[in-house]
Amino acid sequence: MTLTRTEWMRNNNVGCSATKDDMTLASQDLTIRKGDGSEPKVTVHILPDEDIIDDVTLVCLVSNPVQQDYYIAWSEHIGQNTPIYTDGINLPPVNTQQRYSVASIYTTTKEKWKKSTMFSCHVWPGTGEKPTISRNVSNAMSNSIECKK
Repeated sequence: MTLTRTEWMRNNNVGCSATKDDMTLASQDLTIRKGDGSEPKVTVHILPDEDIIDDVTLVCLVSNPVQQDYYIAWSEHIGQNTPIYTDGINLPPVNTQQRYSVASIYTTTKEKWKKSTMFSCHVWPGTGEKPTISRNVSNAMSNSIECKK
């Protein structure tokens, strides 16, 4: 199914079903959570050095008092190279302490982490009306979590 941006913004629910010989084989409803336009808090978390063996796991946490859909992608780059976006493992939203949170998990190699590679979590609100929020982290930044791009 393909929707235009206008159709996507006009609807709060979208349904999709597969049928064969007048019999429904599968049906799925999707609720679109547009939120109120408020900017989420975005942080990147890193496991402590003593827990890093072969791979480095990064977690991008996106939270907002109002539930809203987000698209989260990761990039890694050295210097001024143009980043290539890739998906992490995105978890469903959770309501915690009067905030809605979603997380994305990204795993990279210890070798890339030890180099001067910059890892970035990029967050786009589901409405597409607000700019991307990016948070960068690298081993050289001493595990800083609040650096804006």
